[in-house]
Amino acid sequence: MARQQNGPEGNSDGDIHLIYQVIARRYSNQMNKKKATLGLLIGLLVLVAGALTLLSTPLNDRLVLPTEAESRKIALDTTLEFARAVQAKDLSLFRSQTADEFRRQFSQEQFNRAFGDHIEQNINLFPVTKLKPVFSPSPFLTKDGTLVLKGHFPTRPSEVRFDYSYVWQNGRWKINGITLNVNPAG
Repeated sequence: MARQQNGPEGNSDGDIHLIYQVIARRYSNQMNKKKATLGLLIGLLVLVAGALTLLSTPLNDRLVLPTEAESRKIALDTTLEFARAVQAKDLSLFRSQTADEFRRQFSQEQFNRAFGDHIEQNINLFPVTKLKPVFSPSPFLTKDGTLVLKGHFPTRPSEVRFDYSYVWQNGRWKINGITLNVNPAG
């Protein structure tokens, strides 16, 4: 059987079809590579956009307000740390647990002047151990990401009143402000 000739080069219809398939496969492979590259670029753009969003989000929008139970534990732990320092008659034990910013702002001498009366009066804060703090207002985060816990422990005949502020540092809430008083219950 004679081959059909199409044009001066002698390509048959079958040869043209084969060449078309080779070109189609190469084009398809190039398109798949382009699609994969495009998919990778889109994924990278989404990742960069997410990182930029996180960096441009205010700190308090990234921090999560502790639950009520977590807030009670934080307030109780702070009060008991202070109680241990008062009992040991060494407020540096408590101050060493505070945020870096707090220690820069208040020297040990200033802290002793502010809270030395707790030692002088031999105030026992350990009755709070088995009590749940009562928050008023509810715990909240400020615009700058400070956690505020304010309230009292319902001890009798006196109440232990507290106003604590914390900053997130090294993966935990660290005390950055403290007011702690024992007042007649009322």
